[in-house]
Amino acid sequence: MLVFFLAAWLARETFGGFANSGDEYSYLFQAELFASGRLSSPSPPDELRQSLQLDHVMSDGRMRSKYFPGWPALLTLGVWLGASWLITPLCAGIAGVAIYASSSPLSGKRAALFGTACALGSPFFLLTAANYQPHMAALALAACALACALRAPLGKRWALGVGVAWGALCGTRPIDAALMLPVLIYLFRAQRTWRVAALAALPFVSAVLIYDKLQFGGFFQSGYAAYQPTLEKLYPGEGRDLALDHLLLWLPHARWLADCAEWLVPAVFLAPFGVAVASSEIRRLVILLAGPVLVEVSFLKSFAGDSDGPRYLFLLILPAGLLVAEFARALEALISTSRNGLLQLLLGSWLIASPFVADRVSERAAQIEGRRRVYRLAEQQHLSNAVVLLGRTDGYRAHWFVRNGPNFDNPVLYVAECDNQTRVAFQRWRPGRRLYRYVNDGKTGRLQRLPADSASAVTFANCPLISHGREL
Repeated sequence: MLVFFLAAWLARETFGGFANSGDEYSYLFQAELFASGRLSSPSPPDELRQSLQLDHVMSDGRMRSKYFPGWPALLTLGVWLGASWLITPLCAGIAGVAIYASSSPLSGKRAALFGTACALGSPFFLLTAANYQPHMAALALAACALACALRAPLGKRWALGVGVAWGALCGTRPIDAALMLPVLIYLFRAQRTWRVAALAALPFVSAVLIYDKLQFGGFFQSGYAAYQPTLEKLYPGEGRDLALDHLLLWLPHARWLADCAEWLVPAVFLAPFGVAVASSEIRRLVILLAGPVLVEVSFLKSFAGDSDGPRYLFLLILPAGLLVAEFARALEALISTSRNGLLQLLLGSWLIASPFVADRVSERAAQIEGRRRVYRLAEQQHLSNAVVLLGRTDGYRAHWFVRNGPNFDNPVLYVAECDNQTRVAFQRWRPGRRLYRYVNDGKTGRLQRLPADSASAVTFANCPLISHGREL
């Protein structure tokens, strides 16, 4: 419960319920469509499509997110409740319980509680629990699948739980479902109940295939492939995220792993001791959990970007929790005469981790404040029936900010291109709206009202978006 309330406080009060990255808003965009009973919405007119192109959203006559449906489906509950920011903290609470349930049959309840607390107190977990990325939901599902698989010999209901959790993970992040397969196959190696798990997963996998068919034209045609032409236009020459060539990027990979260690304090301090004292069974589980994740990273080029931490490594939270629990189990045997020994160590570990957490939270809050600026200005000036023209420079991706919802009926619409031709086309499409231009002198931003009879073109160079002295 504590981690849920802390994550909810971060998401709402510190980060303002704001979708920081284009990825996060794309999931929210799809959730809004689901909440209205639709899979897609009509694209704007052809002459405005480039000006209203949103990052990670396809617009080829129909607008829809490129991502898989599982996470937007969960966010739909938040959209209906008017509190979409609440869903990730709820997933964090479930993930905490599932991580504990994964460790307790192996290391004991007290040790499992210690390992879980160390993992949940890391900046990696806390900040992932307060954004709109799907990683916390995926972690919760992966941990639930692992916890049920460890209990599968106890009955078919646990095998059923494995299938449901793993199937839902397929609908949320299929690549992480694939990364979980080695450890699940190992745990089911001598059991016939794997058939129960497979049957339980089948409806979820089928739903994803049907979704791909309806959204992207083929049962095995993912949104990533369908979005690739748009990606190449928005990010020329950047290539694909997964490629064999990325095996040679050993130095960036090493730096990213080092960054992951900083994001995983305090668990990362104690996990090496857990390796030394862990049972052979725990070591095998850790290798089967961490190995596929590290192999995946070797093929990656696109790292965390503008999201929290080395996000694609989030599954490492699971083996870290297992190893710290094993360390606590061994330590508990040595300090059995002191009932508060583990508690004192835990408090000390959290104290060591607190500067890392504070630094990461302040860094993210500062970035969000900069990115919210144009929207906050519109709110503060109570703009209505307006269009805000966004500037564009080499360092600023305007398509991050054209967040207009699926219906383009918001009181304020945001446009990436602001030349005269686009302005005229917009006036034909949405007549009667007042036009504003966002300008920034490097310190403060403002919305500049454009005269209705102005015939001069609005150039990009006049209106870059700048946050804290740097162009975004």
